[in-house]
Amino acid sequence: MRVKTVQINWHDKQPIFSVDFDHNYDNAQHGGWRFATGGGDNNVRMWRLRSPAEREADPNVPAVEFLASLNRHTAPVNVVRFSPCSSRLASAGDDGVIIIWRQVDDVHNQAGRTDQLDDVAGDVETWRPAAMLRGSLADICDLAWSPDGAFVVSASVDNTARIWDARDARCVQ
Repeated sequence: MRVKTVQINWHDKQPIFSVDFDHNYDNAQHGGWRFATGGGDNNVRMWRLRSPAEREADPNVPAVEFLASLNRHTAPVNVVRFSPCSSRLASAGDDGVIIIWRQVDDVHNQAGRTDQLDDVAGDVETWRPAAMLRGSLADICDLAWSPDGAFVVSASVDNTARIWDARDARCVQ
């Protein structure tokens, strides 16, 4: 029996700095588990790990499916974290910006045109920034959500920690 190793160029052969699973992803509806990666290519990528039943039913299908590329960062993405209460995602990196992402179902704006600013060919899901939190002048190296998903705490290489109100998009401390 020959075994093949599947190699996925997750972030265009750039390093991957962070990975997080979405604990609110509806496994029963979609099958499998969604996770995000942040990397040296300045992008956040969304993926779906197929369920064991899916992989057993068709062993020729890759275990991981690409869902979306989120491309608003201007420097490497050091950290990605899903909210504990919803499928919002916070990402941050060397550009000093925290982006709170939300998945959208309808990609048409109010004028009826398709907003293609973030759309990448091959995307299965569409994600848009819900908020962009600016205030750090240094690289952000870690994030944590409060248990209720209302706040995000960021840690920077300038030895600061900031507390952000995720709903109002403002720094509270």
